[in-house]
Amino acid sequence: MRNQEISSSFNIFVNMSKKIWKILIIFGLGAIVAFVIGWRIYQLSINQEYKTDHFKINELVYSDQPFTWNKLAPLNPDFPVDKDGIIIYADQYYHPGQIANQGLFYLDSFHQTNNQEYLVLAKKYAAKLLEIAHQERGSLYFPYPFDFALHGFKDDVVKAPWYSGMTQGEALSLFVRLYEITADQQYLEAAERTFKSFQNLRSDKAQPWTVWVDKEGFYWIEEYPEDIPDQTLNGFIYGLYGLYDFYRLEKDDSSKILIEASLTTLKRYLGDFRNPGGISFYCLKHKRASESYHQTHIKQLQILYQMTGDEYFKTMADNFYQDYH
Repeated sequence: MRNQEISSSFNIFVNMSKKIWKILIIFGLGAIVAFVIGWRIYQLSINQEYKTDHFKINELVYSDQPFTWNKLAPLNPDFPVDKDGIIIYADQYYHPGQIANQGLFYLDSFHQTNNQEYLVLAKKYAAKLLEIAHQERGSLYFPYPFDFALHGFKDDVVKAPWYSGMTQGEALSLFVRLYEITADQQYLEAAERTFKSFQNLRSDKAQPWTVWVDKEGFYWIEEYPEDIPDQTLNGFIYGLYGLYDFYRLEKDDSSKILIEASLTTLKRYLGDFRNPGGISFYCLKHKRASESYHQTHIKQLQILYQMTGDEYFKTMADNFYQDYH
């Protein structure tokens, strides 16, 4: 009888233990799910004042990446330079966009040839960017030291010093790619501080800025930051390329969120840049058509399709091509 009581008590204990374990497992799984969801919401809430959809971000082979050329940069400059061999604009200014782009050109030529002269030049151009950079809002910004009239309009002039989201992206790509080649910590630090500028949203009080959110909640990378932004397509996408390079390096949520926010904006507004049966618009502010930039738009949209696998970008590239080629 005593043994039966012990056995019965043991069975009750075992059954209760099983129930407790089931409850703990359910609560444990629930807690894990809640943590994952909560963490994702937290990540999305960091500077999250804009709309984002989910996109797959593919790792492109080097030859398919932005800022690659099918030619080599001339080792003997065929453009105006200063005494140190740095490209100059209008015979007197350091144009940060030209400097970043030429640095990327040299770096791509190094990839193609493994000629160390190209790497030396790319480093020299990166050093010039760091030399002229302004440190603002915890970020590096690369100033344009001259006034610039958009489309030559005298009543629409960007006043010096001004900053460009396009240039911020190209500089970011240059620093990321130099770090990948050299493992030099200075380039990683420069990339991180340049990336930070893409988190510094436009504010009435804080200057400078190169990214902003429109009234519908869409995130813009602005080539020409003004009171009324220009909303330039090619400059937006070149800036996005910089975010892509930083994400390739870091694989972090903060850069992926900004890429997704940028792609979300493009899916919303690409139709506004299209001019069915004709040349696409350079920007939304002036809606000026440019044949050369129309070809750039087509190439950029093709790259975005490779980058994301999203059929929308392929369709729009095809539409732009059919409109005019």
